[in-house]
Amino acid sequence: MSNSRILEGMEPFNDIFYLNCFYNSFFPVVAFFKKEITRFLVNDILIYHYEESEDLLGFSARSVICTEVQEMMEQTGIHLRHSDQVASVTDEIVRAINLNRPVILWIDCYYESIRKDTFQKKHWPHTLLFYGYDLDQQRFRVIEHKHIENLEYDHEWISFQDVEMAYAGYLQTFHQAVGSSTYYEFSLREGESSSSGALTPTNGLLDVYKHNLNQNKVFLQNSLRNLKRFCSQFEEIIANEASLFAYTDELIQASNNIMNRKTCEKYKMDKLAGENSVLSETVGNIIQHWFRIRKELLKYKYTSLYAPTALQSLLERVRDLDRLEKQYYSDLGIDLTS
Repeated sequence: MSNSRILEGMEPFNDIFYLNCFYNSFFPVVAFFKKEITRFLVNDILIYHYEESEDLLGFSARSVICTEVQEMMEQTGIHLRHSDQVASVTDEIVRAINLNRPVILWIDCYYESIRKDTFQKKHWPHTLLFYGYDLDQQRFRVIEHKHIENLEYDHEWISFQDVEMAYAGYLQTFHQAVGSSTYYEFSLREGESSSSGALTPTNGLLDVYKHNLNQNKVFLQNSLRNLKRFCSQFEEIIANEASLFAYTDELIQASNNIMNRKTCEKYKMDKLAGENSVLSETVGNIIQHWFRIRKELLKYKYTSLYAPTALQSLLERVRDLDRLEKQYYSDLGIDLTS
């Protein structure tokens, strides 16, 4: 066995932050196997959602996943071997890489000496993508996040010791609460090939997305009702300063969440319909509305200046979101009246 091995062609995915860190580890694997990332994005329907609570606003955006992700992998030609936990994590990763199989592992960033933002400062559940090793130097080649507060992923080396400690730390601190697999090993499904060097085309994926939307109309209709509910709630909140003060942080958090999710939706439309398409433009307008809403809320948070006129203008933007969302679905050919 060679003392070192690198799976050449593995590159970070920095276009968007999608759902959670697992996908920013997984999408490089999809590209490595010459498959189309957008195929996984069309499996995701974005909706406005309320988490019912007496004390909290509870408004956000969330995803409805149409097909189980592992089934989507198989349909795309990627086979997944996963384990609840592994006894000798270093040996397992080396074995997998020798079989040309990249590995994703859940770890606790507290034990990663290469992560200056979290090392011995913050326990943080996270995934690493492994695609190489060096036995002489006792280290793995990985794609890792630079910092919790930004999107940038890059190639890094991490020691075997850090990996073992970070994996053990995850099992101790997070695994019981989460309860899902911790080790993921990927290969091409039997009979599949990545030798062509060309990505699976996106032809037809817009139609797949439209089909998924049509099959889940009830979620879309409920999403629009939730948006209307938020509009009424927002009008009540901004009507007096005490109420606005009480909900400002939650409104900012909701705006951030929705902007992040809508950015993923725009990325999807850019790929499926084109950056200059009507669909992409409409999602861009929705993002701009939420950006202005967040901007005014942040302005109030840091100045404490209660400006009824500006807030009324903000309310008009919130009301206009209903029109834009309906326009978006209409342009996609989705009839939500029935």
